[in-house]
Parts: sequence; C-alpha cells; structure tokens
Amino acid sequence: MTKLLDQEIEEDEMFWNQEALKSLSLSTIMAGDDGELPILSSNNDDIIVEILSWLPVVSLLRFCCVCKSWRALITTPQFVAKHRAHTKDNNKNVLILTKPDLPPPPAPPSVSPLLIDYQSLKKNGAACASASSSDIRSNHRDVEAEFPDDTGLNDSSLVGSCNGLICLLLNPPIAYYEEYYENIRLLLWNPSTRTARKLPDIDWFRYRPIYYGFGYDSTTQDYKVLLGSINYKDGFAAIFSLKAASWKIVVDSLKPAASLYYSGRGCFLNGALHWNQRHSKKTTIIRSFDFAQEKFHSFSSMRHKEYHWAGVGTIGNRLFFHTVCCHSSTITRPDFEDTGLTIWVMMEYGVDQSWTIFAKIRPEIYPPNVWSLNPLFLDDCALLMESDRGDLVLYMPKEDTCRIVLDNSDVEELRPSYSSGHAEMVMYVGTLVSPATGGG
Repeated sequence: MTKLLDQEIEEDEMFWNQEALKSLSLSTIMAGDDGELPILSSNNDDIIVEILSWLPVVSLLRFCCVCKSWRALITTPQFVAKHRAHTKDNNKNVLILTKPDLPPPPAPPSVSPLLIDYQSLKKNGAACASASSSDIRSNHRDVEAEFPDDTGLNDSSLVGSCNGLICLLLNPPIAYYEEYYENIRLLLWNPSTRTARKLPDIDWFRYRPIYYGFGYDSTTQDYKVLLGSINYKDGFAAIFSLKAASWKIVVDSLKPAASLYYSGRGCFLNGALHWNQRHSKKTTIIRSFDFAQEKFHSFSSMRHKEYHWAGVGTIGNRLFFHTVCCHSSTITRPDFEDTGLTIWVMMEYGVDQSWTIFAKIRPEIYPPNVWSLNPLFLDDCALLMESDRGDLVLYMPKEDTCRIVLDNSDVEELRPSYSSGHAEMVMYVGTLVSPATGGG
C-alpha cells in the first residue's frame, strides 16, 4: 500500500511539474536557420532548455507529449547533442542480452534484454554481500523495441555500444568453427527510445567476423561499424558509415600473422577501437583502429606476468588493460607467478610509460565458487565484473572487497524460462540519439 501511495504521489508531482513548466510557455520556439538551438522567447526559456538537457530520457519522452513546441525542441539535433554531452558520464546501465542454447520448436518467444541501473548495483554492493531478488526486480526493466518485422534478438550478439546506441549482429554463426555466411545482418538500436534501424545486408562479406566494433567519428559526426575477418591466407575488413548508409572495404586490414589472440568486440575510446594482441607470453600489444583515418595502428605495448587471458576497457577517458590468471586447481600452472585479476590504467593516452597498476584482486577475496572475473566497467570508486558463473560482481578498491550484486540465479529468474544459454553484457548510457540518423 505504501509503495502504491508513493507511486501515486510521484505521478501527481510529475503532472503538476509538467503543468508548471508548460505555463512558462515555449510556444514561441522557432527553428533557427543557422543550425543553432531554436530561438527562445525569454531567459526563463533558456534556463528550461538547460534543465531539460540534464534530465533522463524517460522524462524527456514524457515531456514531448506536453506540447508541440517542447517536442520540436527536444527532437532537434542540437538539443540531442547537448543532452548527450551532459549525460555521457551519468545514467549508466548494464545491458544484459540473454542467448538460449537450443530454442524449442517451432520458434522461441522474443527475448527481452535487461537494463539494470549501475548506481543501484553500487548501492546494493555497498549495503550488503548479495542483492535479493526483490531488490534486483526493482532495479531492472525489460527493454522493448520497435524492430523490423523480420528481426529478432534470440540469436543476436553485441557488436558495441556508443552514445546510447547499441549495435547488434543478428545472425552470428551457430558454432565457433563456422567460417562462411550467406549474408551479414546488423541492427542499430536505442533501448531508451525503443527505436531501431536495420543496416543494409552485406552479401559479399562471406567470412565469420573475428574482430568487430562500433563507435563515433567526431571529425565527420558519423557513427561507424567495423567488421573484420581472417582466413588462412589473407585479412578482410569492411566499414559501415551511418551518414553514407553504405559499406566499403577497408584497404588496411589485418593479416593472419597479426590476428593471433586478436578477436572479439573492440573497446571504443578517443575515436578508435582497441584490442589486445598477445605478442609473447609476457608481452602484449594494444592495436587500434582509427575511425577518422580508417586505419589500424600498433597503439601501445607493455610487459607483464604470464596470464590465461586479457582484455581492454575504459575508465572515464582512459584506457585500462587487465590480465586474468585463474586460480582453479585444474588450470593454474606452477610457473605462473600470480593468480587473480590485475588491472593497469593508461594515465596518459598513447604514452607507454604511463601504464599504472590500478588494482590487484586476489582470489582470496573472490565470492564463493567463483574462480575467474572479467571486468565490464571501471570508475574511480568501483569495478563491475562478470564472473565465470554469470554473476555480476562489484569490487570496492578502498575496502578491497568483492561482492555479488546480481547472482546468476537471479539472472535466471529474470530470463525467459526457456533461455538456458549464456548472456552478453555491455555498459550503456541513455540518450536521445536516433539510430536512423545518428542525431535527433
């Protein structure tokens, strides 16, 4: 009853706030011919625009229904860009895309991805050792979308996330060893606005994508998708431009010798995708693909202790590199000097000498029955990770503690009953960016 009353009060407050804001009158908004924000009638209106640009997407979508002039303002490319700039470091969510192993015949129901608020996960992690199912349910929501009729998410894989847009590969191979495709099908999707755009198919891209990524070219204000593959003799890569709405071949593609330990989703930062390539047992090269130049570079190299696997990610506007040494008795080798998770942060972008150890997470503080952790998102006060069991685990550097904030059993409860497969996770920020145009 209390929750219901709180909800009614919240709805009433929202209604009166909307009416009060509406009374300030934005009816004089006119579209500017010079590409600037629409001309406003008073200083009050300027203040309103500034306030609106800090609000979450769900509130702005409601305000679009207040009056036509508000909708005209909120949907302009200039306002969308202003809102994106304000929210890029806030309003972070974890998007979980569940994938069934063997869907039952004739066809499984559509899978609804989950969005979980990152701040809620941090609060749960700081308050208790494990979040309860009721807490998780209150902090997550299924994401619906208006997809094209022939599009579903049941067999999709995450290509990347950038500025509120998610890029999905709709038809990944059934098995890892599958080499050939009939065509490549991709989708751009904004979970906040529930809008999507199917990208043109690539019937000439015949090989299974080995490395891929999605990002933003600020020099041309264009969103781009990179797909790369390698056969035994040569490398092959293609890039999609949202502005041009077309694919083209990347001349500077990777050769087979350069592809060793070089695969998967690239980490986007500073206009480039980044991957780690194991050069030797104790040396790693960070390779990048610059979206503006559309070229590959050997971005950085570093020496480290031997590991089982590694990856790259971002903390704010910095790159981090992590190594994982499993402490399972069936895998750990005596010649490994360390076990656990080690994270380096590149304090100055592109400068090898600036790599600094951020944290060493020892197996002794892992949650029970967890033997490996993979970082998802790192900020100044916490590290969000996925365990080998599918849990979401939060590491607090100050306390040097690891806590499960979303148990794998809770994830199973939130999934459809048939979805017994694995899940992919990516960090996501809510924006108004349109998957059709890349703007408003």
